[in-house]
Amino acid sequence: MVHRLLWLSTCFALGGLSALSSSVLAQSVTSDSTVGTVVVDNGAFTITGGTQRLNTLFHSFTEFSPETANATFVLDGTQSNVNLVIGRVTGNAASSINGRLALVGGISPDLLLINPNGISFGSTASLALPGSFLASTAESVLFPDDLTFRNGT
Repeated sequence: MVHRLLWLSTCFALGGLSALSSSVLAQSVTSDSTVGTVVVDNGAFTITGGTQRLNTLFHSFTEFSPETANATFVLDGTQSNVNLVIGRVTGNAASSINGRLALVGGISPDLLLINPNGISFGSTASLALPGSFLASTAESVLFPDDLTFRNGT
């Protein structure tokens, strides 16, 4: 059921991308400090930290709009068994990605990016990921053990 809801929300998000791509968004990736996400901006964004639960790593951002800058999720040695990385955006701005989105470490993890305000990929956007990628405008992800990872909490 969760997979169907995420897939449906992604389909609706993809239908509305043309409206988002015409808006101008600032180049910014900032942690909202709720799950230990650390963002370093050295012209490219490096994302570390987060909160791990079993094989899933959670990241949370006030803004996730790297624009033309590259953004790389880096898992450390203690996160070597991660097979899913979930990043949510809790702020009010849409995400604009027009650079490389990458992930290194873990067990060929999938990356799920959630922003209820929308996600736009530009013509020079690219992915360098060991697993699958899903972008969604869902407001929350529900897990079988009643854990909810939602926008704002």
